[in-house]
Amino acid sequence: MNAIDINNQFLYEYRKNRERTKKRLQELIDLGCEEVGVAEFGIKDVFSGLYIERVWRFSEADWNDYIDFINKLKKNK
Repeated sequence: MNAIDINNQFLYEYRKNRERTKKRLQELIDLGCEEVGVAEFGIKDVFSGLYIERVWRFSEADWNDYIDFINKLKKNK
């Protein structure tokens, strides 16, 4: 697995809300997520399949729900 490179402009370059995307990527890093594929994030043996499109497109409420989901998965591991 690879650490998430928050300065990788491929992950946010063409989106309107770059600062929100960078904030969300930092939140993933803080949760222990890594890049497990091309613009796909996860935690080994916990979950994968969080693609950059979700980071860009989730509303704030959907994003918070997903972060809660990740925390529950981590807690149950």
